[in-house]
Amino acid sequence: MQCQSSPFGLTKDGQKTTLYTLSNEKGHNVKILNYGGIIKEINVPDASGQINNVVLGFDSIEAYEDYSPHFGCITGRVAGRISQASFNLNDTNYTLEKNNGTHCLHGGNLGLDKQIWSVTEIVSATQVELVLSHLSYDMAQGFPGNLDVVVTYIFDEESNLTIKYKATTDKDTILTLTNHSYFNLSGNPSTTILDHLLVLPSKKYVAVNSEIIPIGVLPTDSGPFDFTQATAIGLNISENDIQLKNAGGYDHAFILDPDAHQSIVLKDPKTGRILEINTTEACVVCYTGNFLTSDLPIQGSQSTLKYGAVCLETQYYPDAINQDFFPTKILRANEIYRQKTIYSFKA
Repeated sequence: MQCQSSPFGLTKDGQKTTLYTLSNEKGHNVKILNYGGIIKEINVPDASGQINNVVLGFDSIEAYEDYSPHFGCITGRVAGRISQASFNLNDTNYTLEKNNGTHCLHGGNLGLDKQIWSVTEIVSATQVELVLSHLSYDMAQGFPGNLDVVVTYIFDEESNLTIKYKATTDKDTILTLTNHSYFNLSGNPSTTILDHLLVLPSKKYVAVNSEIIPIGVLPTDSGPFDFTQATAIGLNISENDIQLKNAGGYDHAFILDPDAHQSIVLKDPKTGRILEINTTEACVVCYTGNFLTSDLPIQGSQSTLKYGAVCLETQYYPDAINQDFFPTKILRANEIYRQKTIYSFKA
């Protein structure tokens, strides 16, 4: 196992960015930036042994600053949308940045995905750990509390990528962290993921309005939202279903069944690549790249297109602070926030 670092350029305000490559003895690797904790590449083999990158990213820090639809980043302080960019906590109203219509998306335009994180490398014979830390100050982007966040990426000899999240605050606050990687297991972002097979151990999903704000919970059975058995993502994506129309495809939180004891599974039948995801979180947001366009300067002079990748964002219930049909999760002062998600790559 090894970890190598190299300069990745300067941000617009002159901060140095660094690219870290976590590699195992099989020649598989994960490339991560200290800017936003972005997973730039995951290079793993297909069934024939051909190694390709299976996530979308850019070749320059300028592209990440100018174009990125949250490629591979740590999203927060709160992943997803906070309706009307406001919430009430302990009888105090907090106003956030409106960066998605009238709503706040992924913590605002200067959220955790736009920060330079401090990095510590820990290398052993069986795994590499990249420990990223950041202090988000009280009222940063409108959120209360000095928030100390630590996100640890662990890559091992079996090509498992584990992400551990830990945070503490000195004032009650809300927090929902996730990683926003866009997966295309074919290794070719110019093809869609509509033929990828998806398994989601979920009996319920979160219905949304046309602004992707939660409006209730519906069953997944016997419809286009049933992925309890391996189903091609594109099988029902064009159905005349109001939920699919509202989001332009899938952009919904699936509530994970705690009794299923089953992984989230994504498989490309052509290359044989398989991604298995296990998480401590309550939901996974499945977003099918509904707004990806061919003008994005994808790394390696490649291009992508609508449905060119799928995000599987493990997180808490979306907009929980504002929705009565979800339990509200508050990170209290001096309590510890923890979350863990494991991505296992196979062929």
